[in-house]
Amino acid sequence: MHGLGILYMPTQYFNTIVLNKILYALPVYFGYLTESHKNILSQVLERANHMGFTFHGYDLDQLNEIAQDKLFRHCQSK
Repeated sequence: MHGLGILYMPTQYFNTIVLNKILYALPVYFGYLTESHKNILSQVLERANHMGFTFHGYDLDQLNEIAQDKLFRHCQSK
């Protein structure tokens, strides 16, 4: 992976590395993000979709809801 340029990164790497890190951090940090930070993250997601790294147009607010719900269900199951 270290030798590959960003243009050769398959969609599975984007989803595995970038998107999962965002989803992992969102439940804790979303409330602390300023609008500027949210815009930057949204631009990263839009650019990834535009460049073909992902086939989905992700919305940061929807990702936050998914991450919050997943964390809540995980806490309930314990």
